[in-house]
Amino acid sequence: MKKSVYLTCIFILFISFLTASETRLKISNLFELNAYANKRVGELNYYDINFTKSINAYPDSTVIIFSALEMDLTVTLTPENNFLINAIRFNIRALFKQETYIHELYLTMDNSKHHIYPILKGVPAIETNDSSRNKNITPFIDKVVEYTCGEQHFWIVASEYEGCDGIEGLMANKIMLYDFHCHFYRAFDARTQQNHLLRDAFYNPPNSYHQWAFLLFRQKPVLLDINRWLGNCKAALCITNDADSECLSTLQAVFEGSNNPASPKYYNKGFFARNIPITNTIFGINQPSLGEMWTKLQDYGNRIGYHTYSPLADPPGTNAQALLNDLVSYNIRTWIDHAIPHNPEDIAYNGLYPDSLGYVADVINQSQIEYIWSADTPPTNPFNAYDEPWRLPHIVYEAKTLTRPIWFYGRTREEVWEYTNYYNPVCMKYLITPDNLDALIVENGLHIAYTHLSIGSHSSVVGFYEITPTGDYEIRDDVDEMLQMLDFYRRERGLWIATSEDIFDRMLAIEQVKITSIEPLDDDFYRV
Repeated sequence: MKKSVYLTCIFILFISFLTASETRLKISNLFELNAYANKRVGELNYYDINFTKSINAYPDSTVIIFSALEMDLTVTLTPENNFLINAIRFNIRALFKQETYIHELYLTMDNSKHHIYPILKGVPAIETNDSSRNKNITPFIDKVVEYTCGEQHFWIVASEYEGCDGIEGLMANKIMLYDFHCHFYRAFDARTQQNHLLRDAFYNPPNSYHQWAFLLFRQKPVLLDINRWLGNCKAALCITNDADSECLSTLQAVFEGSNNPASPKYYNKGFFARNIPITNTIFGINQPSLGEMWTKLQDYGNRIGYHTYSPLADPPGTNAQALLNDLVSYNIRTWIDHAIPHNPEDIAYNGLYPDSLGYVADVINQSQIEYIWSADTPPTNPFNAYDEPWRLPHIVYEAKTLTRPIWFYGRTREEVWEYTNYYNPVCMKYLITPDNLDALIVENGLHIAYTHLSIGSHSSVVGFYEITPTGDYEIRDDVDEMLQMLDFYRRERGLWIATSEDIFDRMLAIEQVKITSIEPLDDDFYRV
């Protein structure tokens, strides 16, 4: 009798578990999950990938398989009970059966009766129930959206929680697994002598695979508003300096205020005096004359980047000698291309091709380089890099000769201090303004400025420094006023000013912050 009761209890518990699992895994009353992908073939041909769909239901999971000649996309739904509120975990695995250049890959949540609508996008909007605070959900943003389906609400969480990885964005009813907009890159076209060849696809060789994961909650989950910027800062700004025309006098003028220690501006004005750190690129060939100045820049919190070995085609072996030996003490982590097509070793020219004399990918693989700006300048020039997500750090999967993660990024053109002609929209004087900085702070954005501190005044160009009647090189007063303004925004407005490396390092590190468990405390507080 006791044994019979015991077995009956076990059976009831088992049935209860199955019922609970099936309830938690049921999404058909919300939406049907579908997959879409297209691929690039050759240079300009794009074709949809045709999937067939199958669904297998098990006691502890549901498996949806989208199968095509090129790839199999397997979505496994399992219950997730570790985060106070039960959820459904979606684990996604793509197995590529042939060489494929994916242009776009996403899942869709489809409902023929009720539109799947993202009413609140981002943690601030959800926590305040205020759609005016909605954000575009792109890389380096907390990927959380509250959706409606008729009268029902549900939440997709694609970051913050343990195991949520790889999702690039949440757009309308789409869960973006790969979005070419986030991976913009163009290679050099010898026919046009321009960077016209799109290399923004997700390259996968045969038998390779990739994985993603996200969570679906039927009740509002505990959410963290994770600040991408240091401390309580509300936005971030970095300045990168191009090495063009670099010489000791110009660097002393903009950083030390003057190249004359007797000048009133010496260490009273300039980047050192205002404590504005930047990423300063160099030509390796200039080490004999500028090495001590580069060390001084480092001592004041700046970072040294690389602008190829010389302003023209580099002799074979010079980049290897510089990056792997002569310049190691400068801890160079940023590569910025120079003057296509004059420098064959540029990444966006021939630097990635093993059969070229300009091949440098093998050197970069062995070096400390982690970040690359390739010499390509699209016509748009947003102040906030988040407005065009490819300007944020991203992987270029078609850069096949790079054998470890190297992060590409874009920049905002601020080429000189001032243009006095129709180019004035792309100079620092007219871009780093209170209005633009205020908007950046409201948007919690990132500004990546790119300029040439050593280019002097000529024709329609006003440089960052001036030459006095006595021949001294000194920083311009209006440039120093701009630096004082930046210092004010740092002290009073919550603007984080740092080198591009420090900002990118933090952005990438924050992506690894995950909630592993949640424990309720008193007064609506939680231990996570």
